Amino acid sequence: MRTIPEIKEGTHRAVTTGSLPNGKPVIVNSDGTVSVVGGGNLTSENYIGISTGGTYADGSSATVDIIGTVNEDQSGLTAGQSYYVQTDGTIATTPATPEVFAGTAISTTSLIVKT
Repeated sequence: MRTIPEIKEGTHRAVTTGSLPNGKPVIVNSDGTVSVVGGGNLTSENYIGISTGGTYADGSSATVDIIGTVNEDQSGLTAGQSYYVQTDGTIATTPATPEVFAGTAISTTSLIVKT
């Protein structure tokens, strides 16, 4: 039985399903675990934020920057530009299907998550 994930100070801690790379879009699964976006698992409702704090192994406790938090694990962003989650687990300036807003860049390496 899984415990309810902890949400604290703009971050979310949860157990991972599969490995979770740093700085990538994250979804929450129906059992409360989190996974990296990819393989058709993205919906318009399950995106919760961007992974932070390193790469996490399957079954480990991961940290996710959630709404309103600044994720500083990006590269190549354009400040002021809106970014959208892509189905391959990246972010880009054009929406994919489904359209999921990831956040707004405030520098080349920082994104305000899902504002």
